[in-house]
Amino acid sequence: MQGLLELNGEVGLSGDEAGEGIVALSPGIKVAPFARHPLFVGLGGSFPLGEEELNARLKLAFFYPF
Repeated sequence: MQGLLELNGEVGLSGDEAGEGIVALSPGIKVAPFARHPLFVGLGGSFPLGEEELNARLKLAFFYPF
């Protein structure tokens, strides 16, 4: 099991939302469900870092190094 911490964001490039952005912090964990296989599954939550109108959300990710 490994801890994950992701900082992500998005910004509008054109239109009414040009220049407006959202930044979110996403803590979570990453586990290897199979002992002899390089596949990892990550699970975490995403929370906005400001007063943006973004709700918290659940994130599920699959990692496969190649």
